[in-house]
Parts: sequence; C-alpha cells; structure tokens
Amino acid sequence: MNLKLLKVAKGEVPADLVVTNGRIVNVYSGEIYEGGVAVCEDTIAAIGDVAYCVGPETKVIDAGGRYLTPGFIDGHIHPESTSLSIRNFASSLLQRGTTVIMADLHEIGVVSGLEGIEAILDEAAMTHLKIGFVVPSHVPFSPDLETSGGFFNTEIIRKALARPDAVGLSECVGPYILMEYPDLIESMHMAREQGKSLQGHLPDMTGPAMSACLAAGVTTCHEAFSEECVYERLRNGCNLMMREGSAARNMPLLLKTVLENKLDTSNVSIVTDDLDATDLYKDGHLDASVRTALSLGTDFVTAIQMVTRNAARAFGMETKLGGLAP
Repeated sequence: MNLKLLKVAKGEVPADLVVTNGRIVNVYSGEIYEGGVAVCEDTIAAIGDVAYCVGPETKVIDAGGRYLTPGFIDGHIHPESTSLSIRNFASSLLQRGTTVIMADLHEIGVVSGLEGIEAILDEAAMTHLKIGFVVPSHVPFSPDLETSGGFFNTEIIRKALARPDAVGLSECVGPYILMEYPDLIESMHMAREQGKSLQGHLPDMTGPAMSACLAAGVTTCHEAFSEECVYERLRNGCNLMMREGSAARNMPLLLKTVLENKLDTSNVSIVTDDLDATDLYKDGHLDASVRTALSLGTDFVTAIQMVTRNAARAFGMETKLGGLAP
C-alpha cells in the first residue's frame, strides 16, 4: 500500500498535482459534472471537490471549464504500420489524447525477432506513452509459407510473456484454434497460467466455431465485419473491438448495429489495428474515431467509454486504467 497516496486522499498530505475547474467525464457513472482531479505521484488520489488536497507545494492547473477525460486506450495496434520511429509515434498519439496502447509488434518480430521487439519497447519506455505489450502468437504469421528474419517458438513466447509489460497473447487465430495447432494451444495455456489475456483474430467465426474459441479463453476480437458478428461477440461475452484505422474501417456498420438495436455498449471498444502516418497526420488517432462515433449518433460519454474504460476492461485492467478515480 502507498501510504502517501492514502494520506493525500484523506487530506493529511498535499497532492503533488491538482487540476481544478474542470468538467469531469465520469466513465463509471455516465455523468458529466464540475470538479477536479488530485494526483499523488503517478496515481489519482481523489476526484470532484479536491480543494482540500491543495498545499503550498502543490502544482495547480486551472482547466478553465474544459472536459477532463481519461487518456484514450487503443486496445489493438501495430505501431510499425505508421512507419514512424516509436518516439515520433508516441509524440503524435499523446498530442491527440491517447496515453495507452496495447501493441502487437509482429512486423518487427518478423524482421528481427524478440530482440528487435525488445529494442523498440526499451526506446518506447523513454516516452510518456504507456505500452502494454501483446505478444505475437505467431512470427511469422504463416510459419510454413513465409521466410523471415525472426521466428517465435513456444520458448520465445514464454520469455516474452514473462516481461512485466506483457499484457496478453495477440492474434489467436480462430482456424488455428479449431485445428488445435499445438504451438498455439501451448502458448495460450502459458498465457493463461501467467494471468495474461488472449486476444482473438476470429474472422467470420459464429456458432460452434465462435464458442470453441471463447471456451479456449479468447476474450476479444477485432475481426468483426457484419451485424451477425456483432451479436455473436456481444452475446457470448466477447469484447467487440471495432476497427477504425487505415487498413479497415468497420466501425460505422458495427456501431450502427449496436445503436439501432440498443445493445449494451460496455463490452464495445474502438481500435485502429493498422494506421498510416498520413491518416494520423490528417485525421488523428482515437480522437478521430470518437468524432466519427459521435457523428453516427453515439452519446458523448458512451463514445469516451469505448476508448477508455471498455478498452481497459478488455484486458482485465479496469482498476488500473481507463477512468478518473482513486
């Protein structure tokens, strides 16, 4: 337990940082109301009326009535798709409100294996962008059809999953699961043993095929293309990751299905998957996705939830990320 954090929350010790005069977008209660945020070191100690947390040494920022939202979370992205260095990539996202990404660095792995991926992650650690490493389940993606500079076997995946920044196993391919592909099944078992999530790649999976993948432990899917896919995922407790990136823009159709049928949105998130640098420069990142969601009729707080709390929930990290709360 962080005793300083406890004392700040009680008002016994001043906060390090207090943001005042804001409009809190509360992704837990669904409200927007006046208030502020008090921070101790790197953790929120209190929200709402936080005047009691201000001391002589507290840095105070006047929000000037602006909205205070959690930092945006992209739950599935391949940063290499931008062709930017990780530092420039991080800077570009932070300027647009994204503070966390769940990154599958598969393409780096194809070129230079885990060593190359770890070099990127080491450089990323020097930025203010928080990266959850989602370990590629296959490098290369089709081992029997590709020749690559890097190759992942189960021992390399075990080593990667043991990293403290590893949050899950990425791209657990539906057909491979159904075929009980030995290396993938073993990797999925290792991930679950270590408490890491299994991120699905389940194109057109429905019925028994979908049930089998979820029974194997998969909790998300970013490969939804139709109204049927929406129902199959949400009815089975699978996080529906709606893609709105450069390579695929599935969100308009998927979100229309959710809204018109008044489906619960708490298990719906927005991801980019692949993002071209030109699109990032012209349109933005998840900020652009939120604007698109609003234009399609989504309630403002609901749109914010899709890129914050819901994305954190997809990784079982909703008590650490995705909201403004102690």
